[in-house]
Amino acid sequence: TESNGLPENPNSLHFCGNENEKNDYEKAIRACGDIVAYYDYDQLFPVYGFGGIPPNASEVNHCFNINFNENDPNIQGIDKILEYYKNSLNKVTLYGPTYFAPVIKQVIKEINDDLENRKEENHYYILLILTDGIIIDMKETTDCIVEGSNLPLSIVIVGIGEADFTNMGILYGDEDPLIDSFGNIRKRDIVQFVQFKDYKDNINSGSELAEEVLKEIPRQVEEYYLFCGKFYNR
Repeated sequence: TESNGLPENPNSLHFCGNENEKNDYEKAIRACGDIVAYYDYDQLFPVYGFGGIPPNASEVNHCFNINFNENDPNIQGIDKILEYYKNSLNKVTLYGPTYFAPVIKQVIKEINDDLENRKEENHYYILLILTDGIIIDMKETTDCIVEGSNLPLSIVIVGIGEADFTNMGILYGDEDPLIDSFGNIRKRDIVQFVQFKDYKDNINSGSELAEEVLKEIPRQVEEYYLFCGKFYNR
């Protein structure tokens, strides 16, 4: 999104002008991506951008394939994700505001399609969102998270930069469980928030960041299969 600053500006969170110094998005994609990619069997990852105007488009898009392949958002491996990330910065016009709901809706659609087509397979999904700050669509995002809490889904939000991440604590919902617009309470806690700046100084060791990123997921997986395993009843 535009709030990150223009990529050609050295003060931008997306600045890629120094090959010897990675920006925080690159560091987070590498570090957090490597952590969760370890558990994926085919290393194919659908990757989306939000808050930008893609090439050959005239309006801001809050969920577009970062490889610009309309038919397939999948990218092979973290190295390629980093390549497409840097390439997209030269082609996408950054815009605002920051919306989460369109991406979460897309992931929910993919999960439901997968559940319908692969009834005999137990797949679990992790949505990793990298963001620089305040989201505008809290109500819609809350509705999506409550809906997603019925599915085999965990959401890890990684905060980049120094912005106000208060809303992320609300989505985390440890003390006050999320309630959607229709009064439905989330089925289970599926959100984990990590502020990247707290770990980037020790990024080379990676152990503290890995622990924080994965801290909630084993419990979330177990809760899904204990309480929401109806999709796999035989």
